[in-house]
Amino acid sequence: GGGAARAPAVLRTVITIGGGTPATGPVAEPEEAERPLSEQHRTELTTYRTIALRAALADDPEAAFIAVLHAMVIRVLVTAYRTGSCLEISTTSARPDHTVQGLEAYRPASALDAKREAWAKRMPADHAAIWDFLVALAPEQRTELFALCAGLSVNAVHSPYDRRPEAMPHADRLAQLVGLDMTQDWKPTATNYFSRVTKGRILAAVGEAKGEDTARLLEGLKKGDMAREAERLMADSGWLPELLRTPGL
Repeated sequence: GGGAARAPAVLRTVITIGGGTPATGPVAEPEEAERPLSEQHRTELTTYRTIALRAALADDPEAAFIAVLHAMVIRVLVTAYRTGSCLEISTTSARPDHTVQGLEAYRPASALDAKREAWAKRMPADHAAIWDFLVALAPEQRTELFALCAGLSVNAVHSPYDRRPEAMPHADRLAQLVGLDMTQDWKPTATNYFSRVTKGRILAAVGEAKGEDTARLLEGLKKGDMAREAERLMADSGWLPELLRTPGL
């Protein structure tokens, strides 16, 4: 009717403390409640969490092993998921140069490929599930997988543009540690060595392995004939170029 207009209803939050008289509290504006944390605030809070995680992982060797293993797996086995770890561990597996002759018949290459493919097939199709897969693995299987990932990360290939002067000496140390004997799977042939070096190097190699008298028998040969004869003479000599030798072996 013609009476005074009613004031709009006001909704208030009612807070009861210890059964006492209800009290009214201020109501946050919707846009204030939904406002995200500032970038700086998020950075500060996650800094606390990062430090706590570092300390916790440092006190838990088993969890640390799983975390490092996961970081390696997603970088050398499941490369489409490279960013799926918060650990700043960079592990890569450089592709071998398949123009190198003889790799297709090289036993260590085929054995490594078979092992890598077998583990890759065991990985969950959902990359986010890899973590749970690794946690559920038996400890000895985790160790086996860790060794594979570490092996795949080795890069002791000479490159004219390489800027890793310490890599080759470390490769020597690693070869000593694992007792690497290249004579088990590599033999000098005309194709992989003798035809690629000077006649002087051929004679030096034969002289070192078979004696100077044997080397002199090759001196008058043409390069191609010398390379083939050196291959025949050195077939079971166990001789290796210096780059393939393990110090002390």
